[in-house]
Amino acid sequence: MRRPSISAIVPNYNHARFLEERVRSILAQKHAVDEVIILDDASTDDSREVIRRISAAAPVPIITAFNETNSRNIFKQWNKGLSLASTDLAWICESDDSCDPNFLDALAPYFDDPSVMVAFGRVEYIDANGAHLDDKNGHMARSNFWREPRIESARAWFNGPFAARNIIANVGGCVFRRQQILPALMDELQSYKICGDWFLYSRLAHGGRIAYEPSARAYFRQHGQNSSVISRKSEAFYDEHLRIARALRRHYGTPEKILELLLQNAWMQCGSHLGRDAARKFAQTDPLRDIMTEKRTVPHIIITMPENADGELMKQISSEAESISSQGGDAAILIYAPVATAIGLRPQIEPHIPIFSREVLQHLGPKTFLQEFGVSSVISLAPRSDAELRDACSKLGLSHFDRPRQDSEKL
Repeated sequence: MRRPSISAIVPNYNHARFLEERVRSILAQKHAVDEVIILDDASTDDSREVIRRISAAAPVPIITAFNETNSRNIFKQWNKGLSLASTDLAWICESDDSCDPNFLDALAPYFDDPSVMVAFGRVEYIDANGAHLDDKNGHMARSNFWREPRIESARAWFNGPFAARNIIANVGGCVFRRQQILPALMDELQSYKICGDWFLYSRLAHGGRIAYEPSARAYFRQHGQNSSVISRKSEAFYDEHLRIARALRRHYGTPEKILELLLQNAWMQCGSHLGRDAARKFAQTDPLRDIMTEKRTVPHIIITMPENADGELMKQISSEAESISSQGGDAAILIYAPVATAIGLRPQIEPHIPIFSREVLQHLGPKTFLQEFGVSSVISLAPRSDAELRDACSKLGLSHFDRPRQDSEKL
């Protein structure tokens, strides 16, 4: 099986003190990265000298990009890094953090499944000197749920634990299929100051699957100047939780009982960081009723294809999927072929499009498959194989469209 290539993207601002250790932790990975992209956002310390020293001695290509003025938005830097990357997978590594040498080796195998879009591990906390701190993810330590590896649909995660709280506390705790952030999504993402990473995770999954591996460990450094620590003392932190709740309703139709947990978690943090008066004010707004009026507006459309699809049909399917994505929907491909064929198809399809093999459909059954992945409609380019799926769509009240084949001269 082909080994997935990985880019480590390191956005840096005034972290010269930690930068060398951060890059060492990347280069020490058992599953070696293929390139390191270091982005300096107009640091005023000696970060650039550290970057030049690191680059001269690195055993893999180091790509650098230096801003002369500060971008004032971390997501611009993330997207710049993604645009410079040339690999299958992306790993965004904050410049003051670290990780276990087996982190990538534990997560990379999950991407052998062409429907897995994001894989994440445990995020543990360290102090400025690298000493381990008490587990701040107590909810994860107490629950048996987090002790075993698991692969679930994005819909299941965002109708469950990933809606109640941001379970990837630091972006360096996950790896995802490399993809550009589309302009409309980027505009919305830049409007977040605090919870944007949580919002982005919900979109990177694109209706595919998310994997969790407890043996993959990333280290989130707490040194008093972390933006995440400071942000909890801002009312914007809690306002953005309400925005996340609305976004999850629009994307996944997240149920009320789960969003109630999200608001409870935000309320508890509000009381802890801003005091009782702020917590009382937050509770009195009673936003849940208003949030629940949000309707699901992001469609998840499955495109089916036969096992023996030729180049012309592949071109049509790819164009169909890209059209859906460009309009803000989630597109995925279901190929009526073994998983090995689906894996071979992966390099030919844009990385933000999940691919399901027939084994997934057979394992779940057509009806459960449609429900599990929150499918809103099916476009069929495999009409001879689609009878059971067509019947399941009918029973669930979903649309099923037979799309005629188009040769290139007609496109």
